[in-house]
Amino acid sequence: MYSSEMKETAINRLKRVEGQMRGIQRLIENDSHCNEVMNQLFATRAAIGSLISFLFEHHTVTCLENPEKYGTSREIIKEMAKILNRYIK
Repeated sequence: MYSSEMKETAINRLKRVEGQMRGIQRLIENDSHCNEVMNQLFATRAAIGSLISFLFEHHTVTCLENPEKYGTSREIIKEMAKILNRYIK
């Protein structure tokens, strides 16, 4: 399902998020100013959102290009709508 290039991109983004989370932990442990903590939290949230968009796009394209593996186009679109509704909430 995942090409080696797509895997590498996703894993690199996950590693970046992991590093950001460790950085936030250090900021809190070191009693850093709340502005620094909040800026890093928002940056991490943006990185996660970017990863979600990247994976969602890949998943959607892959499924719609291979409906024989994943169901009819209608079923695929309905599942994508469910996923988006969970994300939006």
